[in-house]
Amino acid sequence: MLVSDIISGKHDAELDEISNAVNQRKKLTRSQTTAMAMATIKIGDIVILKNLSPKYVNGLKAKVMGKKRTKLSVQLVDGAVGRFSGGPVNVPASCVDPV
Repeated sequence: MLVSDIISGKHDAELDEISNAVNQRKKLTRSQTTAMAMATIKIGDIVILKNLSPKYVNGLKAKVMGKKRTKLSVQLVDGAVGRFSGGPVNVPASCVDPV
């Protein structure tokens, strides 16, 4: 398996190339996820938050209040939590899943 080969040192000469390839793949995946979310999620939809910091907001439901390029403006459905006590907050579109 590739991971165990990396850990064992079989690919030490290629670590920078592997790291760059992984980073490029992560960017591409985020871009695809963002494009899909922006195309399918509409204002008024309920979404689940994921992969955000602070972690206590992950898994919470939010209503989409607006859309801008690659971000969504969302309002927590079940009320204020932590520092999210005010109005809507902007989150990357890749950090939500439709309900």
